[in-house]
Amino acid sequence: MSTAVTVRNMLSIVDAFAKTKDGKRAAKFCNLLNYYETSYGSFLGQTFAFMFPNRVGNFVIDGIVSPAGYLNNFSDSAILHLDGVFTAYFSYAQLDAKKAQKGNWANATEIETALLNFKIAILGAAYTPLTQFANMTEGLLALEHIIKELEGQSIIGEVWLKSELGCSGWSIKNKYIFQGPFRGKNKKPIVLVSNTYDPVTPIENAISGTQKYWNAQRVTVEGTVHTSQVSPNTCLFAKLRAYFQADVLPGTDAYCLLEQQPFGVSLKGTIEELIEKAG
Repeated sequence: MSTAVTVRNMLSIVDAFAKTKDGKRAAKFCNLLNYYETSYGSFLGQTFAFMFPNRVGNFVIDGIVSPAGYLNNFSDSAILHLDGVFTAYFSYAQLDAKKAQKGNWANATEIETALLNFKIAILGAAYTPLTQFANMTEGLLALEHIIKELEGQSIIGEVWLKSELGCSGWSIKNKYIFQGPFRGKNKKPIVLVSNTYDPVTPIENAISGTQKYWNAQRVTVEGTVHTSQVSPNTCLFAKLRAYFQADVLPGTDAYCLLEQQPFGVSLKGTIEELIEKAG
């Protein structure tokens, strides 16, 4: 089942609800999809918005996946800020050395990553070597260029390939895949949410994505986590509540300050400023 198939299922649910008693007395237009999702859910939402722009209701996507990157190899434009998150760790570690010992962290992580990547590759092949050894070889050759690219993005970029390794030998290909165009005029304005240092869905995807939708607006949340659900932010939640309940948009390039930080410590400034101080 492809994302496009799932999108059509979502539309059928909206249509079915519109015919019910609850749908007919709903406060909002019952033939529109009201939607909030994160990470892959942002790709699912974008696919819906581009396939059925006239069925878009109040729509929020959080932790924006690049549609083109996802369809290409899943990994394009994904982990641009992953090392930045690790760098921020050292700023917090300086304030709480007992909870976050520096030690030989970088070297140990690189060794562990290499071992984990190797184990992932051979585990499936060990079960059925007669059939899987050939698939493993083919898959690793196909992923060679991606490995080089990810190594340039992060010291643990190779680990991001574990999902690719799981699909590399899969012979079944779905023919119904929405390939774009990823641009259009949706029924209602969409809101895109991104943390400044999201480790796997970088803010650049939200910036470029906002330009693809009619009257779309963006909310930037200061933080190092993947999507706002991981680190609740009262400023963001207030903006989303106003949008869903009263159709009040957050405003162009709205910004929410950092509210929760690791180790229970409190550092002043933006994440970028902390990274610069850490060197």
